[in-house]
Amino acid sequence: MHKHLHDWLPLNDFLFKQKQTHDRECPSCKNETEDHWHFLECQAPNRVESYQNLRSNLQAYAEKTKTSNELINLLWDGIKSIWKQKDLKPADEYPVALQALYHSQKGIGWEQLMYGRFSYHWGEVFEQQTEEKLAEIPLGGSQWISEPCGPKKRN
Repeated sequence: MHKHLHDWLPLNDFLFKQKQTHDRECPSCKNETEDHWHFLECQAPNRVESYQNLRSNLQAYAEKTKTSNELINLLWDGIKSIWKQKDLKPADEYPVALQALYHSQKGIGWEQLMYGRFSYHWGEVFEQQTEEKLAEIPLGGSQWISEPCGPKKRN
Protein backbone atom coordinates (compact mmCIF):
# COMPACT_ATOMS: atom_id res chain seq x y z
CA MET A 1 0.00 0.00 0.00
CA HIS A 2 2.86 2.40 0.75
CA LYS A 3 4.24 2.07 -2.79
CA HIS A 4 0.80 2.76 -4.21
CA LEU A 5 0.28 5.82 -2.01
CA HIS A 6 3.58 7.33 -3.11
CA ASP A 7 3.35 6.34 -6.81
CA TRP A 8 6.33 4.00 -6.46
CA LEU A 9 4.67 1.00 -8.08
CA PRO A 10 6.57 -0.18 -11.17
CA LEU A 11 3.56 0.15 -13.48
CA ASN A 12 4.17 -0.21 -17.22
CA ASP A 13 2.98 3.29 -18.08
CA PHE A 14 5.64 4.77 -15.77
CA LEU A 15 8.30 2.27 -16.89
CA PHE A 16 7.55 3.06 -20.53
CA LYS A 17 8.08 6.77 -19.89
CA GLN A 18 11.38 5.90 -18.19
CA LYS A 19 12.33 3.77 -21.23
CA GLN A 20 12.51 0.67 -19.03
CA THR A 21 9.89 -1.32 -20.97
CA HIS A 22 8.65 -1.45 -24.55
CA ASP A 23 4.93 -1.08 -23.96
CA ARG A 24 2.38 0.35 -21.55
CA GLU A 25 0.07 -2.66 -21.62
CA CYS A 26 -1.25 -4.14 -18.40
CA PRO A 27 0.50 -7.49 -17.86
CA SER A 28 -2.58 -8.85 -16.09
CA CYS A 29 -5.41 -8.15 -18.55
CA LYS A 30 -3.41 -7.20 -21.66
CA ASN A 31 -6.17 -4.75 -22.62
CA GLU A 32 -5.27 -1.33 -21.32
CA THR A 33 -2.42 0.93 -20.37
CA GLU A 34 -1.24 -0.04 -16.91
CA ASP A 35 -1.39 3.30 -15.14
CA HIS A 36 -2.26 4.23 -11.57
CA TRP A 37 -6.05 4.07 -12.05
CA HIS A 38 -6.02 0.97 -14.21
CA PHE A 39 -4.03 -0.76 -11.48
CA LEU A 40 -6.90 0.01 -9.07
CA GLU A 41 -9.67 -0.96 -11.48
CA CYS A 42 -8.27 -3.98 -13.37
CA GLN A 43 -10.56 -7.00 -13.16
CA ALA A 44 -7.99 -9.63 -14.19
CA PRO A 45 -8.06 -12.77 -12.00
CA ASN A 46 -4.75 -12.05 -10.23
CA ARG A 47 -5.90 -8.52 -9.40
CA VAL A 48 -9.21 -9.89 -8.09
CA GLU A 49 -7.20 -12.18 -5.82
CA SER A 50 -5.25 -9.16 -4.53
CA TYR A 51 -8.50 -7.40 -3.62
CA GLN A 52 -9.75 -10.52 -1.86
CA ASN A 53 -6.52 -10.51 0.16
CA LEU A 54 -7.08 -6.84 0.98
CA ARG A 55 -10.58 -7.68 2.22
CA SER A 56 -9.21 -10.48 4.40
CA ASN A 57 -6.54 -8.17 5.82
CA LEU A 58 -9.15 -5.50 6.61
CA GLN A 59 -11.30 -8.07 8.37
CA ALA A 60 -8.34 -9.30 10.42
CA TYR A 61 -7.47 -5.70 11.30
CA ALA A 62 -11.08 -5.09 12.35
CA GLU A 63 -10.98 -8.08 14.67
CA LYS A 64 -7.62 -7.03 16.14
CA THR A 65 -8.87 -3.50 16.83
CA LYS A 66 -12.43 -4.51 17.77
CA THR A 67 -13.79 -2.36 14.96
CA SER A 68 -17.50 -2.68 14.20
CA ASN A 69 -18.54 -4.59 11.12
CA GLU A 70 -20.58 -1.57 10.00
CA LEU A 71 -17.50 0.66 9.92
CA ILE A 72 -15.38 -1.91 8.08
CA ASN A 73 -18.23 -2.59 5.65
CA LEU A 74 -18.50 1.11 4.82
CA LEU A 75 -14.75 1.26 4.23
CA TRP A 76 -14.90 -1.84 2.03
CA ASP A 77 -17.91 -0.48 0.12
CA GLY A 78 -15.92 2.70 -0.56
CA ILE A 79 -12.93 0.73 -1.84
CA LYS A 80 -15.18 -1.55 -3.88
CA SER A 81 -16.94 1.44 -5.47
CA ILE A 82 -13.57 2.56 -6.83
CA TRP A 83 -12.44 -0.90 -7.91
CA LYS A 84 -15.70 -1.90 -9.59
CA GLN A 85 -16.43 1.66 -10.80
CA LYS A 86 -19.90 1.53 -9.24
CA ASP A 87 -21.72 4.09 -7.17
CA LEU A 88 -21.78 3.59 -3.44
CA LYS A 89 -25.25 2.93 -2.05
CA PRO A 90 -26.92 6.06 -0.62
CA ALA A 91 -25.94 7.30 2.84
CA ASP A 92 -29.38 6.58 4.29
CA GLU A 93 -28.82 2.85 3.68
CA TYR A 94 -26.03 2.90 6.28
CA PRO A 95 -26.55 3.17 10.05
CA VAL A 96 -27.31 6.70 11.24
CA ALA A 97 -24.04 6.71 13.22
CA LEU A 98 -22.09 6.41 9.94
CA GLN A 99 -23.95 8.96 7.84
CA ALA A 100 -21.87 12.01 8.82
CA LEU A 101 -18.75 9.97 8.07
CA TYR A 102 -20.21 8.94 4.70
CA HIS A 103 -20.88 12.57 3.74
CA SER A 104 -17.52 13.73 5.05
CA GLN A 105 -15.61 11.15 2.97
CA LYS A 106 -17.82 11.88 -0.03
CA GLY A 107 -16.90 15.56 0.38
CA ILE A 108 -13.21 14.83 -0.20
CA GLY A 109 -13.93 11.97 -2.60
CA TRP A 110 -14.15 8.23 -2.03
CA GLU A 111 -11.26 7.76 -4.44
CA GLN A 112 -9.09 9.60 -1.90
CA LEU A 113 -9.13 6.40 0.19
CA MET A 114 -6.77 4.93 -2.39
CA TYR A 115 -4.33 7.75 -1.70
CA GLY A 116 -4.59 7.18 2.04
CA ARG A 117 -6.69 10.28 2.60
CA PHE A 118 -9.39 9.54 5.11
CA SER A 119 -11.87 12.02 6.54
CA TYR A 120 -11.22 12.69 10.23
CA HIS A 121 -14.68 11.21 10.88
CA TRP A 122 -13.25 7.69 10.47
CA GLY A 123 -11.24 8.10 13.67
CA GLU A 124 -14.11 9.80 15.49
CA VAL A 125 -16.55 7.02 14.63
CA PHE A 126 -14.03 4.38 15.65
CA GLU A 127 -13.56 6.05 19.03
CA GLN A 128 -17.33 6.46 19.55
CA GLN A 129 -18.00 2.84 18.71
CA THR A 130 -15.22 1.52 20.90
CA GLU A 131 -15.27 4.02 23.77
CA GLU A 132 -15.89 1.36 26.40
CA LYS A 133 -13.21 -0.89 24.88
CA LEU A 134 -10.45 1.69 24.40
CA ALA A 135 -8.57 0.52 27.46
CA GLU A 136 -8.17 -2.88 25.76
CA ILE A 137 -7.11 -1.39 22.42
CA PRO A 138 -3.60 0.04 22.14
CA LEU A 139 -4.64 2.81 19.74
CA GLY A 140 -7.14 5.62 19.33
CA GLY A 141 -9.08 6.85 16.33
CA SER A 142 -6.18 8.68 14.70
CA GLN A 143 -3.97 5.64 14.94
CA TRP A 144 -6.79 3.38 13.71
CA ILE A 145 -6.89 5.11 10.34
CA SER A 146 -3.13 5.46 10.03
CA GLU A 147 -1.88 2.02 11.10
CA PRO A 148 -2.88 -0.08 8.04
CA CYS A 149 -1.30 2.11 5.37
CA GLY A 150 -0.16 5.39 6.86
CA PRO A 151 -2.96 7.57 5.37
CA LYS A 152 -3.34 11.28 5.90
CA LYS A 153 -6.46 12.65 7.57
CA ARG A 154 -8.43 15.26 5.68
CA ASN A 155 -11.41 17.54 6.50
